Amino acid sequence: MTRHHAGSSAVKLMTDEGTHGNMTGGGSALNKPGVTMENKTDGRTATVGPHSNPRWLFALGSFAVPLAMSFSSSPSPNHPRILAWYASLRKPFFQPPGWIFPIAWTALEGSLAFSGWRLSNSPDSRPRQRALGLLALNIVSIGAWSRLFFKRQSLPTSTFAAGALVATTAAYVRQANQVDPVAARATVPLVVWVSFATILTGTLWAMNRR
Repeated sequence: MTRHHAGSSAVKLMTDEGTHGNMTGGGSALNKPGVTMENKTDGRTATVGPHSNPRWLFALGSFAVPLAMSFSSSPSPNHPRILAWYASLRKPFFQPPGWIFPIAWTALEGSLAFSGWRLSNSPDSRPRQRALGLLALNIVSIGAWSRLFFKRQSLPTSTFAAGALVATTAAYVRQANQVDPVAARATVPLVVWVSFATILTGTLWAMNRR
């Protein structure tokens, strides 16, 4: 057993098998699988090592996956054909200026990452598993919508996809609220935004029918 003192808190390292790790003999406890760290002050424990839950992956994936998928088909100088097509569309009066979109999506994906991180740190349960499943679905759906709209340039399909995204993000909020209300509230702005995006996409479809 190895103890580290930080103020009044003492931390004990022990393996899953209940044997105490030895920092000087038989190898370090930190090198053994499934090391448990116990805070002797309040009795809380956390597992680290090869068997620990990679909680940071939910936050990273929530932010990086839709961002990467959207970047690959965004109307930018890197994609001149997409940029020219998007510029040629007739747009409604309530279309936000172009600089709003990257700021809004960065903030929304950040809140989604925060929500995923909160859920991944919650105790395991069926509602949590369902919420994380919906989170994964929404992560992929956000990127898929961008590819439908910009790369395939399919206004009808992207309108229906946006409507489906409203339903799945709302379902995620309801499910996450059973596990962590803070995580649920963090994603409410996304529901509002994709609802607006559905109206905007449908209007673009109506105004640009050929």
